[in-house]
Amino acid sequence: MGQDNLSLYFDPKSLATVYAQLNQMSEIYRDAVVQKGLSEGASIIRRETNKNMHRLVKKRKGNLYGSLTKKKAGTVKRGDVRYQIGFRRTAGAAAHLIDKGTNERWTKKGAYRGRVTPRLFHTMSVERKGDAALERVAESIKLSIDKIMNRNY
Repeated sequence: MGQDNLSLYFDPKSLATVYAQLNQMSEIYRDAVVQKGLSEGASIIRRETNKNMHRLVKKRKGNLYGSLTKKKAGTVKRGDVRYQIGFRRTAGAAAHLIDKGTNERWTKKGAYRGRVTPRLFHTMSVERKGDAALERVAESIKLSIDKIMNRNY
């Protein structure tokens, strides 16, 4: 888990176990199981980001709060399945500036525009709940596979 990237990845051993379980299923079930697991894992991080944001960021208009979203990106068939937790434009366009902060800024004419103190509401949620989210993804996939196998046999 990188500080700047904010991406989560399975360790190779866990990933091999998940792939072994998924290879026993048809492609239609496999896609649904993976999507459900990733969605549940992403929801954990989204909820934590929402809590941190309400605790750490002063509410002005509420646009940033309303723009927090979880969205599916990529496809199972191409092998780049992922969910993104972020902020919709234009209301959440400044989220990265509030999360990571800025240096002191001046215009070209020399007017001082201040600086933004980093709040780290999104960064902390990934660091704190990243492992729990990955565990939830693996658990959800395992439960879904067991449920499908029991139903089919």
